[in-house]
Amino acid sequence: MGTNPVNSSPLEVPQALLTASLSVNQPTLSFSLPSIPHSDITYQVQASGDATSWTTLAERTGLGAWTNIASGAILTEGSSANGRFSWVFTETPPTNAAPRRFLRLRVLGQSSS
Repeated sequence: MGTNPVNSSPLEVPQALLTASLSVNQPTLSFSLPSIPHSDITYQVQASGDATSWTTLAERTGLGAWTNIASGAILTEGSSANGRFSWVFTETPPTNAAPRRFLRLRVLGQSSS
């Protein structure tokens, strides 16, 4: 990706804050991404009932649009400040989902050939 991870700028690093809305059984993941992310970075919002097997619920590469947004999931755009853009991902788990629900933001970089 052309940067040194030890010396990376805070603007290039995704930041996530996990929150839960237990009253309505909707796990929520709030995170901010660089306003201008690297074109070779893919972000995936994933869910799991056991924190071992993960399912991708939404995905975005570079400046592209979020795709593959799962049924029952809502991705809300937040505000832009200090070179970052905030997002809130809320999921209504399927009725057959495990009693526990975990969400994570997975960040993938494409290897150069």
